[in-house]
Amino acid sequence: MELNEVNVYVRNDRGKSYARKLRREKKIPGVIYGKNYEPISIYLEARDLSELMSKHKGEHSLLSIRINDKESAQFYAIIKEVQREVLTGEILHVDLHRVQMDEEIETLVPLKITGTEGLKKSEAVVQLMIEEVKIKTLPGKIPEFLSVDISTLNIGDKLKIKDIVGKVEYKILNDPEETILIIVHAFKEEEKVPVGEVKEEPQRQEVREESEGEA
Repeated sequence: MELNEVNVYVRNDRGKSYARKLRREKKIPGVIYGKNYEPISIYLEARDLSELMSKHKGEHSLLSIRINDKESAQFYAIIKEVQREVLTGEILHVDLHRVQMDEEIETLVPLKITGTEGLKKSEAVVQLMIEEVKIKTLPGKIPEFLSVDISTLNIGDKLKIKDIVGKVEYKILNDPEETILIIVHAFKEEEKVPVGEVKEEPQRQEVREESEGEA
């Protein structure tokens, strides 16, 4: 994984009102914590964090932390959690986890599905059940993603965690029986019914029999 250098700044003030003030100034409040370390309340530029998140399409990036613009990196950390505003997606807070480069850590890594070229010919699609897996590895060896090849799968096949263990160089911590994806038949356009709607049956004409002798 690429190492990213980030400037953070120590903040002494806390509380919701101060956090709102920081966000108005395009800064993101956060905290750095780690095993055997006292938590440090910090903030960083919203632009820097957004670029980092966009570049790596998610969290768990390995960072080289510089505090208060000091030239040399003091320590390393990963993005552990990002809190967002539900409606707008605006970043509200970030948690950074301090790590030692010679100690393994647990982290989530996104999956990248490959080998899908033959699906269109067989009118199949991938039903993805999970998008990331938890692995244990050294911070410097965290991959950007884990590649999963499905070129040999057919309609009705399932791919489970146990099927990729041994095919990747990382220790996967998920339940071996957890399903990653299923190959299903693609619905034709006319077969799709919007959720909550019932496909109407053809309306039957009501026929009233005439009584015998009725003029």
